[in-house]
Amino acid sequence: MLLGSVLNLLVHFVMPAGPAENLAELWQYIQSRYEARGIKLADRYGSMKLTMISTKTGPKLKGKAAEVKHLAHPLHDAWKAYSNPHLEIHQKIEMALRLGCHLDDILDEHSDEFVLPGEAIFQRSARYLRDMLERV
Repeated sequence: MLLGSVLNLLVHFVMPAGPAENLAELWQYIQSRYEARGIKLADRYGSMKLTMISTKTGPKLKGKAAEVKHLAHPLHDAWKAYSNPHLEIHQKIEMALRLGCHLDDILDEHSDEFVLPGEAIFQRSARYLRDMLERV
């Protein structure tokens, strides 16, 4: 739900052009971030259409689990590139995206384990908290 909402906000409200033009620009940016992050082609969205990010009931991202999972980091990068860092709501959305990416990273690091080791979670959370406090 978060990723679809963020895509919807970017395309319809944050970026300056119309939704179709904004989506085309955003998609090019996301593709470049997939490349920069070394995300495999099989784990990426092949394309994106306006109908994939919204429904009659509101924002929703349609796609396969691997596509959605691997969109988090590139979308976080896009949010940082296009949002206004001086707006409090944009700061909060960035923080939510960062936390989501952080949690994805923890799960990826321990993907072969049945239970997450507490120490690993604590260390990652401590680093995350330290980084957050340094920005205040």
